[in-house]
Amino acid sequence: MYQMNAVVVFDIEGVLIDVSERIKRCLEEVSKKFEISAEDINELKGEARRYFWEYFMSTKYLHLDKPILCNIELAKELQKQYKLILITGAFCNVAKVHKKKLERFGLKFTMFCRPIGNKLPAPIFKREIIKRLISRGYKIIMIFDDNEEVCRILSQYAKMTYLVKGCERKLVKRSKLEFY
Repeated sequence: MYQMNAVVVFDIEGVLIDVSERIKRCLEEVSKKFEISAEDINELKGEARRYFWEYFMSTKYLHLDKPILCNIELAKELQKQYKLILITGAFCNVAKVHKKKLERFGLKFTMFCRPIGNKLPAPIFKREIIKRLISRGYKIIMIFDDNEEVCRILSQYAKMTYLVKGCERKLVKRSKLEFY
């Protein structure tokens, strides 16, 4: 039985789509250009970091992304009972590519993506969308995201929030604090 105003929210990159190969390739680009050795995004500073995000947020290496089938199957099961909302920090040009891939798996969803030029941190960007959904009368049942800070901040708006790493999902303790 589908509950009209009840929604489940999934992040795309890192939850439904594995972007690890794209990250690796973008780090290789940065390392080559800046003659550094970086194995993690957090190691990048200044211009190198901006260069990484420019490549990562483009469509250049999207062909390297792969579906995370266990989470796609979970989303398919949940969409039988709840409205499925996808929120991604990716720019809309990248999100459109993901949308086509995910629809092929039978997912039916409403998607929110980052407009070109929007530089809000992911937790703030996603929080604003969640608040907008709530103001429209939606009840957030579950949120699935791979970013710990996003989960911590969004946990105050949902019954259950899960930190996702591959096929593992960890329930995040509900926050009563207002962040930002």
